[in-house]
Amino acid sequence: MRRLTEKTGLLAARQSVLFTEAALIASGIHERQARPVGQLLVKWSGVWQARRDAEDAITRANARVTWGNVRLDGATTGFGNELLRDCGGKSDDPLFRAFFPEPPSQVVKLGLENQIERCEGFAVVASKRKLSPGATKALRAVEEAMTVGREALAARKAAYVQQAQAALDAQTWRESAEAARQSIYVQLQSWALENREARSYAENFFPSVGGRSSAVEEEPTPTPAPPAG
Repeated sequence: MRRLTEKTGLLAARQSVLFTEAALIASGIHERQARPVGQLLVKWSGVWQARRDAEDAITRANARVTWGNVRLDGATTGFGNELLRDCGGKSDDPLFRAFFPEPPSQVVKLGLENQIERCEGFAVVASKRKLSPGATKALRAVEEAMTVGREALAARKAAYVQQAQAALDAQTWRESAEAARQSIYVQLQSWALENREARSYAENFFPSVGGRSSAVEEEPTPTPAPPAG
């Protein structure tokens, strides 16, 4: 009997369990043994849906991070332009340099998380400098974009936690399924011995090695953690 391992795809594991349940019922004499695997098949649907939901959550979270980055880039550039206008186009003006020791173009090249950390210093500088109404409004847009960015990063972190939990639940299901299969196999061997059936009798209730591959090709590939932003 081929074992279910951590490398066995969740779909392939389900097919194996389904085969065993169907064979036990078809035999007409082993329906009792079919009950545990039938219960596992019911649980599988929830495990699979949790896996899909976790993948979807990561996709959505990455989209939010991307948009958060775009929004903060635009707000940062806009704030820099307002300051530069107030400074008469002089990038070496003390006011402009207080906010941007480096060009704004360098700030927007940072990932979202790092850019938020960089822009957090704007509030400290602003508390010590007098800004024009236009620059004040532009700075407010930066702060709003930072809030959106933080929420997006938090959502992505939560999505990866969700994915890890879904993967753990899937492995727990595989282990439960394998334990049930092993127990059924032993019961069938004992029954075969008592009833003078062939030694290979129990094998008839499990997919042959030549059947569908148990490889993970049908499994969703775990999404690698992207850069900070």
